[in-house]
Amino acid sequence: MSIRTDLDKVLNYCKFQGIKVHFRISTRTTEDAAEIDFITKTITIWHKRSDSLKSIVASLLHELSHIISYSTNKHLFIEYFRVSSLDNPSKEDRYQIYQRELEDIAKMPALAELMALGIAKEYLGLWVLYDTWQYRYYWLNGVYPPKPLKKIKRNKIGLKS
Repeated sequence: MSIRTDLDKVLNYCKFQGIKVHFRISTRTTEDAAEIDFITKTITIWHKRSDSLKSIVASLLHELSHIISYSTNKHLFIEYFRVSSLDNPSKEDRYQIYQRELEDIAKMPALAELMALGIAKEYLGLWVLYDTWQYRYYWLNGVYPPKPLKKIKRNKIGLKS
């Protein structure tokens, strides 16, 4: 099964759930790969022209996991968004963000299985490992890892786009 078919399956799943998805070429300086509007149930995936479809599918699964969590645990997300909207969150607040991200990204492989995606489980496992590392770095340091460190980490764990 092709990765293009996987992307189509995820987009169809989103459409069935009433979730709008937009893709935008990133010209931004921020590291955010995606944005979610929980009111309108809209996911915007920011990507570079060089990003692989595999990485785009993984980003979409990540954001979809947030929307699913939000729809089932609204009280948790109210606190999560309060904390994540702070200009300079404390280490304890960053830990809450880290925990919420861990819970949600753990859903990615199950979502892929639910949609019968052909994306390799190993790739998603590496993606989850990499995402976990990024959020842990943020929790401990108060900033997300710089690009050179991200590249080293991706190479170290074998995460290829």
